[in-house]
Amino acid sequence: MAGSGSAWGCGRCWWQVILFIGNFAGNANIVKFGGYVGIVTALCAWYASAAGVANGTGGRAIVPVGRALWSPAAAPAPEPAGRA
Repeated sequence: MAGSGSAWGCGRCWWQVILFIGNFAGNANIVKFGGYVGIVTALCAWYASAAGVANGTGGRAIVPVGRALWSPAAAPAPEPAGRA
C-alpha cells in the first residue's frame, strides 16, 4: 500500500497537524479534538490492516472494504504491424 497516496487522505498525518496547531495555540480543546481524530485514524488503520490480511489469505472478500475509488490506467492499444 506504500505509495498509494492514501496517507494524507486517510488522515494518517492530519491528527498530528491538529495536535501541533492546538499545542502552538495553547488551546486544550483543539488538542483534545486532535486526540479524537488520532483514535479514529487508528481504528481505520486497524480495520484496513485486518481487511488486507483476511482478504489476502482467504482468497475472497471476507472483510468488506468497498470498491476502489479509481482503477489503474489501461495500457495503450498496440499499433497494427506492417505500417511504416
